[in-house]
Amino acid sequence: MPVSLSYNLNDDFSKPLLQSRMKWVMSIGHELGGQSKAEAMIKGQGVSLILESINVRFRRPVTFPDTLLIGYRLQKPTSEENQDPAVLNTAAAAYSLAQKAIVATSNEALVWYDYDQLRKCLPDEETLSVIFGRLKSSS
Repeated sequence: MPVSLSYNLNDDFSKPLLQSRMKWVMSIGHELGGQSKAEAMIKGQGVSLILESINVRFRRPVTFPDTLLIGYRLQKPTSEENQDPAVLNTAAAAYSLAQKAIVATSNEALVWYDYDQLRKCLPDEETLSVIFGRLKSSS
């Protein structure tokens, strides 16, 4: 799914990464129930994902004008990890077309969250099936 991102001198890489993550969450919603489900997921209605933590590694400076391509994928948990089933680990990379190089990478922990109950939860089987399908295709 193409992602158009805006970037200006006052932004750090968090904004393009946030925009990319929201597009990714919306694509899950579209797969699960179309536009209405996608909008509910980004508006915090029902069960969706919330950012628990992010670690961004800035590798190179970026100056305006530039176009950044953001790659975003799920990460498989390692067998040694005592992984919380409500947590998804993701990785992203920002590639600069002007520099022809990766300029930033990130690792994130996203948590399944029930916005109606205001607590962490596990999604239903259909949602897990979509996520596991994406995990298989990203490896």
